[in-house]
Amino acid sequence: MKKFLSILLLATLAMTASAQYQVTNSNFEQWESVSGGEEPLHWSSFLTASGSYASTVKAEQLVKSTDVRSGATGIYCAKITARSILGNIAQGNMTTGQINGGSMSASDASGNYNWTNTSNSDFNMPFTGRPDALRVWIKYYGKSSSNPYGKISAFLHGDGYYQDPNTANTGQLSEKIAEARKSDFKSTDGWVQMTVPFVYSSNSRPSYALVSFATNVTPGGGDASDYMFIDDMEMLY
Repeated sequence: MKKFLSILLLATLAMTASAQYQVTNSNFEQWESVSGGEEPLHWSSFLTASGSYASTVKAEQLVKSTDVRSGATGIYCAKITARSILGNIAQGNMTTGQINGGSMSASDASGNYNWTNTSNSDFNMPFTGRPDALRVWIKYYGKSSSNPYGKISAFLHGDGYYQDPNTANTGQLSEKIAEARKSDFKSTDGWVQMTVPFVYSSNSRPSYALVSFATNVTPGGGDASDYMFIDDMEMLY
């Protein structure tokens, strides 16, 4: 009996070790140096983008900030900012995957997207949980009167290629298991906690999470002065 219980305990520990139910460094306390600046460990932005226009979009639009809310779990948060490139708006963008800059048209989803790069551990987030919702603290400013909305999105997907937006995918997408999306929030009065429910389309167990934050819901939309602070994200079960 004791031998059986020992085997059961070891099996449980092995399953726990291989499972990942939270996104790594989702309190944004750990940062690393990259060419041109810093990025949070296991998160990325334009400084480490892929694609034929990667050098064009390369800019420090993700920075470490100490402007944290009262009661925060740490001393740092992430801040993404928009900017103007030749009169076009490059929205602030942060993702657990990798940004691809493959088109000079911001709205071209066949060239510009965030993607899970399964061949490089710096640009993918292993994830095996099936959470009910994503909860995160946000401080957001959107100047545009016609399109003042920020964006939070999270896709749980199978073992393979996935991208966001996926309306004009450049490869065979792996199975989408669940999606959480919020794109109806305007400028906040300081820090606000947001909870975004997951909608499941499959009973499968995910292999990766592709989580992204953007200063505007529309690629190329918004204003060059838009910004978003992000902190203390967690998955709720």
